[in-house]
Amino acid sequence: MNKIYRIIWNSTLMQWVVTSELGRGKVKSASSKALSGIALAAIVSGSALGANACDDVAFTCDLGSSWTSTANNFGNGSVTISDGKTYDVKGPDLFKIASGSQASYSSINDLINANAGYLPGNTPLISDSDKKINHGTLSKIITVTDKITGSSKTVAVYDSTVMSEWNSGYDNAGFAVMRGGFADVYAKSRFVTVTSGVANIDAGTQVIGGGVRDTQFVFADGTGAGTAQANWVSKNEVRFQSEVDFLAAPTQNYAAQKDTYNGTFTTFNSSSYTVNSLAEFQNYNNWLIAQLGDNKLDYDDYKSELAKAYTSQTTNYVISNIPTNADDAILNTAPGMVALLYGKGPNATVELTSTGRITGDPRVCQATRAYSALKTVLLVLIMVKSRSASSPQKFRPGQHLPIKTV
Repeated sequence: MNKIYRIIWNSTLMQWVVTSELGRGKVKSASSKALSGIALAAIVSGSALGANACDDVAFTCDLGSSWTSTANNFGNGSVTISDGKTYDVKGPDLFKIASGSQASYSSINDLINANAGYLPGNTPLISDSDKKINHGTLSKIITVTDKITGSSKTVAVYDSTVMSEWNSGYDNAGFAVMRGGFADVYAKSRFVTVTSGVANIDAGTQVIGGGVRDTQFVFADGTGAGTAQANWVSKNEVRFQSEVDFLAAPTQNYAAQKDTYNGTFTTFNSSSYTVNSLAEFQNYNNWLIAQLGDNKLDYDDYKSELAKAYTSQTTNYVISNIPTNADDAILNTAPGMVALLYGKGPNATVELTSTGRITGDPRVCQATRAYSALKTVLLVLIMVKSRSASSPQKFRPGQHLPIKTV
């Protein structure tokens, strides 16, 4: 019995219905209306949602002219092979790289101005005059004399030439939050599922990737009685972008630091020094470095002496990582398992054929009996950098794919 299914829009019943391709030749695509938010397992035990069809006379499946996160999430556009036959699966002709659900803002003021609920609506903007000193890193190496041994040694100090001032709400690493509005992410997207039969997948030369959540583009499901095999026959690059589970970490804390120069103060040798600007602070740091070089200042006191030049105050913020206009469909889809090729169960085989080549992201192939609990970091990493196969390469659950790096 033919078990290739598709979803069509029944204009009489005004609803989506599942139909069989039994006894049919080339089948036209059904309506392109999306079934957003419906899981793969919702209809006929994980068979395809969407409009793409298989020809059970020529034994071909066409994934269509384009693949996008707006049209091909939650199984929409997928095909399922379960009749024990071998099908050539072509496409998509164009794969649109998804930009991902994460946005980055560089400062507290940027988060406030986004007006997306990252901070309470009554949060005041931080004044441009509120600054914090960016010391840089301890990157400058100088030579001093060890007071105990009398021998020379090197120590690391701040380089005055890289010191700067930042707005007190600025963070060099930025604030990673969920993007407001539509989230351009592939969620539960699937090219083909094989439960019984063979799929030869040819994706042309497309680059496949972007923001991806809980997506295994090719799934050989060998958990049942049927033998499921998926063969990758084309040469493609994969660029998966890690996704954050914002529901697991809905907030982040930040302490905005405001530094005020202290004017005139007393140094370690009871002398007076005046610092009212960044330039004077840089000069003070140079003076301390000179004292270290002359063995007049102990290195253990260097940082505390430098801190005498300013006073710091902090304001604490609790940032919501989830905007008020979040894309709920993406928000409620955990990052989950991410793989281009995925085999599960004792009757599953995934093969990179002699014509196939996969380069790029390590999260390409996965062979395991259970889903990883590490979300986008797979339990079994099969690919590392660039792979090709001079002869067919296979893997089964629990095994690594024996493809050498090039």
